[in-house]
Amino acid sequence: MDFHKTYFGSPASGKRKSSVRAPHIRVLGDTAVVAYVRLVQSTTSDDQHSTTAFEETRIWHKVEGSWKNVHYLTKMVPLSSH
Repeated sequence: MDFHKTYFGSPASGKRKSSVRAPHIRVLGDTAVVAYVRLVQSTTSDDQHSTTAFEETRIWHKVEGSWKNVHYLTKMVPLSSH
């Protein structure tokens, strides 16, 4: 029920909550691909609630023992009505 806390927990106006859903991770040697859906919930000053969904992909590369994000792609997607 964490997903619904933004709407039902009487959030202050302007509050935003971001959560990651359906993560997929693939490691290929020194490269990793992470793909997921990010849901951003918000409440406006007039108490209106909204949820926006984004498909995001990040490419990571291991350089000298540390992971560095080398590419980022995001696309807004429509939410289903059910």
